[in-house]
Amino acid sequence: MARSRRRARSPGGIAPVCVCAALWLGLARAGPAVLPGAGPGSGLEELRFLAAAPARELALRYCDRHQPSPEQDLQAWQAWESRRLDILVAAGRWPELIRRVRALPPGVSRDFRHHSLDLLARAWAETGQGDRALATLRRILWNPPVPEGAALDALRRRIIETYLDLGLDTDARRAMIRYELDAGPQGPAWHLLKARVLLRSGRPAEAERLLAEAADPVARSLALLAHLEAGVETPASIARQARERAAEAGLSAAVRVRYRVIEARARARAGDWPGRVRALEAALAERADPGERLFEVTGRDLWQALLAWGGRLGNERQLLRGEDGRWIEAAAGAEPAGAAEALLAVPALEGREPETRARAHAALAAAVMARPEGAAVLEALYLEEGGPAAPGDLPSPVRSALADRALARGDFEQASRLLAGLDAPPEGVEPLHWQLRRARIMAYAGDGPGAVAILEALVAAPRPWIRDEIDRLLQVVFDLQAAGLNREVLPVLNAIPVPRGAIQLRRELLFWTADSWKALDEPETAARLYLDSALLPGPETLDPWAQTALYQAADQLTAAGLDGDAGAIYRRLLKHTRDPARRAVLQNRLRRLNIGAGRGEGG
Repeated sequence: MARSRRRARSPGGIAPVCVCAALWLGLARAGPAVLPGAGPGSGLEELRFLAAAPARELALRYCDRHQPSPEQDLQAWQAWESRRLDILVAAGRWPELIRRVRALPPGVSRDFRHHSLDLLARAWAETGQGDRALATLRRILWNPPVPEGAALDALRRRIIETYLDLGLDTDARRAMIRYELDAGPQGPAWHLLKARVLLRSGRPAEAERLLAEAADPVARSLALLAHLEAGVETPASIARQARERAAEAGLSAAVRVRYRVIEARARARAGDWPGRVRALEAALAERADPGERLFEVTGRDLWQALLAWGGRLGNERQLLRGEDGRWIEAAAGAEPAGAAEALLAVPALEGREPETRARAHAALAAAVMARPEGAAVLEALYLEEGGPAAPGDLPSPVRSALADRALARGDFEQASRLLAGLDAPPEGVEPLHWQLRRARIMAYAGDGPGAVAILEALVAAPRPWIRDEIDRLLQVVFDLQAAGLNREVLPVLNAIPVPRGAIQLRRELLFWTADSWKALDEPETAARLYLDSALLPGPETLDPWAQTALYQAADQLTAAGLDGDAGAIYRRLLKHTRDPARRAVLQNRLRRLNIGAGRGEGG
């Protein structure tokens, strides 16, 4: 079949069991069943079991049905609610967690209140609301009854970390000093947090001494940064060490970003502009959060590095600002690697004419995309907040390249925004493939009418079609059918040009058209089209395609109340089917129609 993305059909296919039912059956086999409503203890055990399966959605539904109300039994409600909140955390359902914690009933215990507010603070932080996270943690600390012992220590450390996350470095240092006066020396985890505070407070030498024996990868990255900031070694030496450590096996992407950022800073201090650009590109290509503001890197950092290096290269080549054409010409074949992008950055950002800036951006994007890590770097340059232009204002080659990247990672909304209004294909791209790609992106992004309009225009235009092109078009049709736009795609299916003699293609189009009518709950129309698809070569046709189509036709005839016609088709299929599983399905269909299987076989 041409429909590669569609689920395969077979007359002997068995309808899938409901997911929830299958899950319940699997859980029942995995251990002793606990009857719902058998008491709070047994109910909580069942809830824990579902959460660990993991069947989090099912566990939350179980909560909805069996959790007692706080008015009925506050202690039992707390036990259930604590487990529910943990499930919401595991599922990352932060808005729902926030709503529930903010609506806690009066009278809950101190431990439950602290646990809930602690999770609320985490939810605020995870949703980018650090100020609310800090306010929530302070609420735990200042409102009695306050935590004690290890719980209080953990809370105070979290407050310091939140200060750092919000960029409140002075407040973090004050809280650190108070904590040390009260709690005394702590150990490796505290040393790591303290070193972060010291580095952020401009005290790298103290941080360097604190981390001198660090072995953890995160702590070692902080120690190397402290070396650089304290001037313990030359920038060139630090850059070499950072580059070597970034290449070590077993490091997380976040730690590699940290070392690349250290290398970039060290190379800038050493006046190594090519090395700085390469290190920044490597950091951005990781697309990982380093987990600390000290190591943050953005596309803006790379633009600044390219612009600075480009200016130096321009001076060496005696290029004047404003002579944008000469800068673009000089970039062709420029050495070393990355020099072309640096030269192009000057007219791209500072060019006098929009046309010249567009040329420079297009050439720069092409140069970046030519490298293995180029797609991620291009995204950082153009799609981060504060980029040189809105996505819709970028030249078409840049938008096309970025849209390809967004499409590859499944971000169809971003791809659709990038291609919005871009009707003409970029240079070198085949127009039909370009329009089909636009339509498919629109379909995935939820703009079904826009995708249908493109397909209708394509099939209405007089042009020769080959089978591969029709298959590409059909893939977009299938996406639209999956999105529920079955009526909208009918004119497209009916207008697809079928080459003379392409009987199998005609059968397929009839089948997919029948699918849409089936989805529209028009069983008689669907049945007729399935029959046309099955019997187009001739009334006696019974090849695998015909069997599949006949099975679908019989199902639709049953839905239309035409049981006699459906039974005749099932009997015909049963007569020519030898596979036991398929025969069982057909016999079951016949029994449902109150037609004896034996009489059917004798047909």
